[in-house]
Amino acid sequence: MAEPFRALRLTIILARVFGWVAFILGVTLAILVATLGFLQGAAGTPGLMLGNWQVPAYLTNPVTGLILGIAILIGAILHFIGAFAFGEWIALFLTIERNTRETVYYLRGEGELAASAESASWEGSEQA
Repeated sequence: MAEPFRALRLTIILARVFGWVAFILGVTLAILVATLGFLQGAAGTPGLMLGNWQVPAYLTNPVTGLILGIAILIGAILHFIGAFAFGEWIALFLTIERNTRETVYYLRGEGELAASAESASWEGSEQA
């Protein structure tokens, strides 16, 4: 029997992959921004990140780069949680659908569906 809802399963995979990629890029960007901001702030110049903008003196200190890096890191973490939760949310509904279908087959007396890797055991794992 072919797997139902292949497009939704693909969406789950894409959401998880997109969440991890965004998280890795966000962490990398946060480290880069914090490092550049700290180094340029320590030198007392606006640096590469700000270009030729007229920047107040209080924004060219090392703490500003660190704060900006932390803000980017928080954004990356929130984005990861949102994308990964979206994939898990779809997986939850697919699991509910499968369990409901198995329950209907069982209650009708038609037997059980073939056990799959996704089916959960209510008894738990037994250790010998």
